[in-house]
Amino acid sequence: VPARAPARAPARAPARAPAGPIAPLSPAPPPAPAR
Repeated sequence: VPARAPARAPARAPARAPAGPIAPLSPAPPPAPAR
């Protein structure tokens, strides 16, 4: 199970990371729908 937990953590991190990396590409669109 511990091997699968780490796999899900990285999957959720990217979703929150886009707020920064994607923000430059879409400063308004991503932040609004993301929240």
